[in-house]
Amino acid sequence: NLSPERQRRLQAEFRKIDRGGTGTMDAAGLTVLFSKVLRVQLTAEQAEAVVSLCDTTGDRRVPLNMFMSLCAHPDLELGHPNVAHLQQQYAAGRLEEFHDLDSDGVGLVGLDRFNAYCKRRYG
Repeated sequence: NLSPERQRRLQAEFRKIDRGGTGTMDAAGLTVLFSKVLRVQLTAEQAEAVVSLCDTTGDRRVPLNMFMSLCAHPDLELGHPNVAHLQQQYAAGRLEEFHDLDSDGVGLVGLDRFNAYCKRRYG
């Protein structure tokens, strides 16, 4: 589940990229959104797979509510190989960030260091 703050941020980023104000996103927009917000680099094939998974009207666009659902409940979609791959990429990225924070390699990060990281990452 997403915190209310995370929901607001995701919606705001979605709307920034949705310049036409349609409340939907095509594959190219999703590529930008995933890169900026989720720090996941989508290939064109992966972006199209997400569109196929979330397109509810057949217009090859993902509505905001489906994007939010995917972000809030990615585990519901893990049966789809491309989405599972995206979640693995995301998890690998977060693990790499943790290892960068864990400078002494003991598997613990101090609160000050963690707070500084969160402020840089989430604002």
